[in-house]
Amino acid sequence: MVEEPSPEAKSLQNSIRRIAVILPIKNYPDDPLAEDVMIGVNKLAREFNGTIHGIQEMVEFGSEVEFRIFTTTGGNDNKAVSKITESLRSLNLDTFELVIGAGFHYSLPFLEINDDYPDQQFIALDAVIGDFNGTNILGVLFQVNEAAFIAGAVAGVEYMDLKMGTNTEVIVDYVGSFGDYDGGYRLAEDLYNQNVTCIYQAAGTAGNGIMDAARDNSRWVIGVDLDQGLEAALRGDPHKHILTSTQKKWGNGLYLICKEYLTTGRLPENSLTVGMAEDCSQRLISPWKQS
Repeated sequence: MVEEPSPEAKSLQNSIRRIAVILPIKNYPDDPLAEDVMIGVNKLAREFNGTIHGIQEMVEFGSEVEFRIFTTTGGNDNKAVSKITESLRSLNLDTFELVIGAGFHYSLPFLEINDDYPDQQFIALDAVIGDFNGTNILGVLFQVNEAAFIAGAVAGVEYMDLKMGTNTEVIVDYVGSFGDYDGGYRLAEDLYNQNVTCIYQAAGTAGNGIMDAARDNSRWVIGVDLDQGLEAALRGDPHKHILTSTQKKWGNGLYLICKEYLTTGRLPENSLTVGMAEDCSQRLISPWKQS
């Protein structure tokens, strides 16, 4: 028989603020986006006397707020949404005040389960899909288009050639799937054969194909979401074809939202857009260009 906690223990347990942070398993712990999220979590734990559980070693700055890190599979097709939803239902989310999903993977699963957790607040970072009106879900969008404008200006000013410069012909094309690496590679080669000098890709795994095609054809490419030049350099891969990158700063977005909540108890209703003004989006110079 399990002994019931004493009233004092229950009171102490209830006095601890609890926040769940959920990451796609492929992004943890080595992915730069996951690392950025954890920077935000560590900053919050330090400022609000918290502990971080669910990572290799517990990080402890105090006992007032508990941050619990979970991982699930990623993906956004029907099968992936079903698997993520099943995983979320196994996490005892009703013991947390805030449940934060790092990535668009969690938008649809949160919509599937939110009615079952009326006392919780859900936050979907990078929520590019889903209608959260009238729910207890906050979707956070990152205005990476602001940084993309600057990245395009850099390409036009620094590398005026062929289809670059002030009189720029903009060619837009679609791979058809974020997961189609080969399709991204073929599309990039086709664009480079049209004398395109630089491609700004925003295409997930297909974008990796575009990055590799730029390398193999000695052409320029602009990275997206994270510092892809630095990421390549840390892997020891060639990276001088990466002109620059635009970054979504998930960690800072998470930090700003949770700080406001832990301080005031309030969250924006259903949607929030952050960008360069909030230090949640930026353009990065590739590391080799800094020398």
